Amino acid sequence: MGLDFGRAHVDSADAQLAAFSAAMEAVARGFHVVSIHAVRSATPVLDVLERTGALDSCACIFHWFSGTSQELVRARRAGCYFSVGARMLATRRGRAYASQMPLERLLVETDLPSTAGERLEYDSYAQELTDTYEQLARLRGPEARVAIDRTARLLFGA
Repeated sequence: MGLDFGRAHVDSADAQLAAFSAAMEAVARGFHVVSIHAVRSATPVLDVLERTGALDSCACIFHWFSGTSQELVRARRAGCYFSVGARMLATRRGRAYASQMPLERLLVETDLPSTAGERLEYDSYAQELTDTYEQLARLRGPEARVAIDRTARLLFGA
């Protein structure tokens, strides 16, 4: 869930904000793992997470964080988690951000399938995850995989 204030969806920003706020108020009543989509909206997302108490009661994961450097600092200080994938790491900014995210708050993700209805082949999915782990190991060192796996087990029991 989340907010998408990109050009194609900015006209519905008020409705998105109302729906996201209501959802976060509901999940803040107990522990939940929440994966958050935030396109041009990291500040309003963080505002909602703070206002609803979700930061204190939930594991809030920014999926492919693309906010500003200041928003990244704010999200880190708030204790957010960050999921990183191969497509994020394909950009200079994505690699810079992944280098700044707390290692114990990093998770590996994929955006596969990339379109609705697309058949997801296991080998493609597995290769993308492997590539992401390898890129993160180059950026963060060999201990990255151990830390990421520990975080995944903590949050998902995986």
